[in-house]
Amino acid sequence: MTTSEQVAKTFSRLLVRDLGPHLVIAIQRNRDEESSSVCHTHDFCDANMVMMEAMIEHGLMKDEDSPLLDENVSVWNKAWDIAKRAEFDFS
Repeated sequence: MTTSEQVAKTFSRLLVRDLGPHLVIAIQRNRDEESSSVCHTHDFCDANMVMMEAMIEHGLMKDEDSPLLDENVSVWNKAWDIAKRAEFDFS
C-alpha cells in the first residue's frame, strides 16, 4: 500500500468519526458534483483539518502548526482523490 493510500484510509476513518451520518450526504453530493475538484465533505467540517490530522498520524507533518512540505503536497492531493473515489470506504 502506498503512502497516499495509507493516508487516504486514515483520512476516511477520521471523516467517518467526525461526520457520522452526514458523510452519506457528502458522498451523494460528490456523486452529483460536476467538478472533480470539489469535495462536499467541506459542507460539514473543515476537511483540510481532518486531512492534516491524517498526515500528522502518518508522520508527514509534525503538528497543526508545521508547514506542509512540498514533497508531501502530492501525497495530500493523491490521498484525497483516492479517498473520494472510494467514497471514504476502506472496510
